[in-house]
Order: sequence, then C-alpha cells, then structure tokens
Amino acid sequence: MLHASLNAAVLATCSLGAALLPAQRPVSVVIRGTVVDSAGRPIPFANVISTADGRRVVATAEGRFGFQVDTNARSIEIRRIGFEPKVITREAAWPDSGLVIELATLPARLERVRVEAAQQIQSLAIHGFYERQAQLDKGINHGFVVTPEDLEQRKGARTTDFLHNRPGVRVGLVKEAGRNGRTGLQPQGLDRCRLEIYIDGIRFYSRPPEQPLRQGDINFINDLVPTSNIAAIEVYPRAVGAPPKYQSLNGSCGVMLIWTK
Repeated sequence: MLHASLNAAVLATCSLGAALLPAQRPVSVVIRGTVVDSAGRPIPFANVISTADGRRVVATAEGRFGFQVDTNARSIEIRRIGFEPKVITREAAWPDSGLVIELATLPARLERVRVEAAQQIQSLAIHGFYERQAQLDKGINHGFVVTPEDLEQRKGARTTDFLHNRPGVRVGLVKEAGRNGRTGLQPQGLDRCRLEIYIDGIRFYSRPPEQPLRQGDINFINDLVPTSNIAAIEVYPRAVGAPPKYQSLNGSCGVMLIWTK
C-alpha cells in the first residue's frame, strides 16, 4: 500500500513539473507563397531573400516557393528582373497558409539605347549587356557571351552546353557531400576552380567555393534555370576580366552572369 502511494506521488510530481515547463518553440518555420504580377499571373524564378541573413531561394516556374527561416525572422525581400523589389514584414508569426505576393512592373528607363542590326532586348540593355558585349568585341575585357540568337538556335540545350569548346572554361562533374549526395555538372575554370554564377545579379551558390556542396541546396545550374527562360549569358574565365562589380567576390576564378527573360 505504501509502495503504491509513493508511486502515485511521484507521478503527480512529474505531471506537475511537465505542466510548469514552458512549451518548446520551434527554431525555424517554412514560409510558403506564390509570386504574381498585377494581373495575378505567376512570376517565374523570382528571388526570395531573408533580410536577416541574406539567404535566398528561387521560386519555381509557377512562381511558388517554400523558404525555411528562423522563427525570429520578420521580413523577406522578393526580387525579379523587370519588377519593383518588395519587402514583406510580419510582426507576428508567419501564417500557415501560403502568401500571395504581387510585384509591380518596373517601368523601363532607357537613355538613348541604339537598336542596330538585331533588335535589343530591353532588360538586357538596362543591365548593360550590350555595352559589355561591345567591349568584349573590342578586346577591352576578356570573356565571351551567349546571345539571344545563340540560345534561340540551340533550343533544348542545357546551360552548361554553351560552355563546351569555349576558351578558358570547362564543365566539371562534381558530387554533393554525403553518402546520398547527387552528382551534377558545374561550370569551372581550366584549373577546376568553380565559376561564381549570378542570376539577374543575385549570387547562385549559397556556400563559398572552398566548402563542399551540401545536400538540400540548389547546387547545379541546369536544375534551376531552363535555357528557354534565359535571355543571355556572359562568361569571364578570370575574375580580373569580369565587370568590376564582380571581380573581388570569387578570388581569381571566373564569373558567369545569367540574365533571364
């Protein structure tokens, strides 16, 4: 009888202690949503960025995204070429239901853009693509471009296909860390260093080149951007030949700039 009473007392004490313990809060939350334009049409491949730490994900071709952030994160920024950037801020917890984020079209501001033999794509002109192409033609910088016409002629090709037989670069086969890591193609310099990739000015890789590829990250450019959504590509095999904005961000290795439609 005494033994049973002691057991009951211990159980009651444990139950009371559990009730007094604060509920354990999750350390992260997944923000889900869809990026659309003013007409409600999905905006493909928008960049969704955590303003707290700069991490980002890229929305799908249907404009959908899922982004795991710290529970203390209070704002995200959404960017897409041709649209006004937008910051979404929440003082309370992020909703369980998906967000619908509308971006306003960015009015084009072109100053004396000269259209010559081929019609220029407005977004490429805004980002200085044609100016840098002219500099490459004159030998001012060292690299090469994949033009809209090149992409049109090779429909269905992968992004890395445009690097084959090009001077100063190669396509390497690399593997993610871990036993179940995937294998994929990676744009590289001739010394096998990783080319830093930027999509519409946003860095593609989430980890520095000296760190191994981590499972769960988007590590292979062919998996992210189909060439049907690419307007043009710039490749600079060595950092010193790249536009000044990108020269110091990847050591001595080169840079690949991808501009989407």
